[in-house]
Amino acid sequence: MVCRTLHTLAPLIVPLLPRAYQRVCVDLRTLTEVGLFGYHQVPPPHRLWIWATDLEQTRKDLPLT
Repeated sequence: MVCRTLHTLAPLIVPLLPRAYQRVCVDLRTLTEVGLFGYHQVPPPHRLWIWATDLEQTRKDLPLT
């Protein structure tokens, strides 16, 4: 039954996947960019999510490393 449910939901989920990694994670403890895929290294309360399109301005506003 689970496979059938996933198969039914796949057409709804697949179009959303390209948007899943459009945010960059910053570790608030160190103000270090961990990138699009390094978020798992940062505990959830210490994550700051920044849209990739806003990253240039964020680098001007915050002392990110």
